[in-house]
Amino acid sequence: MSYPASNSSGFLGQPPQNGAPESGGAGAIARRPRASTLPPPLATVGDHQLWFNDPRFDGSFPSRVLPFLYLGNLNHAANVYMLHALGITHVVSVGECALVPPEHAHDGSGAAGLATAKPGSLWIEEREGRIKVLDIKGVCDDGIDSLEPQLTPICAWIDEARRAGGKVLVHCRVGVSRSATVTIAYVMKHLDIPLVDAYLIVRSRRLSVLIQPNMRLLYNLLGWEVKLAQERAGGDAVRLRAELARCLNWPYLAKEVHVLNEKYLRPPN
Repeated sequence: MSYPASNSSGFLGQPPQNGAPESGGAGAIARRPRASTLPPPLATVGDHQLWFNDPRFDGSFPSRVLPFLYLGNLNHAANVYMLHALGITHVVSVGECALVPPEHAHDGSGAAGLATAKPGSLWIEEREGRIKVLDIKGVCDDGIDSLEPQLTPICAWIDEARRAGGKVLVHCRVGVSRSATVTIAYVMKHLDIPLVDAYLIVRSRRLSVLIQPNMRLLYNLLGWEVKLAQERAGGDAVRLRAELARCLNWPYLAKEVHVLNEKYLRPPN
């Protein structure tokens, strides 16, 4: 399967196993090997886990939208200690990538030497197969770039991760527009619900962050809703009309979004 305007750094499969199941019988699950950059399982700094004291921790957490699906920001994706603590095995980077290559050390002559990666680097985790990353490039939050051609392959990638028993973090820079759009699209497909219902579910799960896909991306979601309705109808014109009757038209949807956000746009008294 091809991925338009994207670069998958490794497609899905079963998470790497260490070959030895835990004790507990035939149904026991084998653990993934721990990253060499991670502390021992119970290592703490003071009263907190090491990831809590990592400089990449900005005081916020990814939002768990579904048991296997998280929505977050770039700092969350960069904090590998946190990803492992949450059991996240797959990362979808929408327009912002946390795969930062290691810096090259220099010898006395100024020549580039060995690459040294920062502890807890997602770059190392991805290359050693512990965390898989789907890097969607070329999508800015500018109201111009579209996610329409990417929604189908991204949702398929997330679904494959779910079936493999993984957990997925979807992120952009702040987790408000681009990654929220992808998350809403997946919730619509996975739960077979209309756009408005999926939007409200994701919005309620995002806790203190007010999600708001830009209007171009919201229009993409409206088209996605029609596409899903066509798939459910399967060529049955009568059923398609019934499916489309659940969809909102664009002027009404835009107006409702404005009303929903109006109180946040008013200047303070």
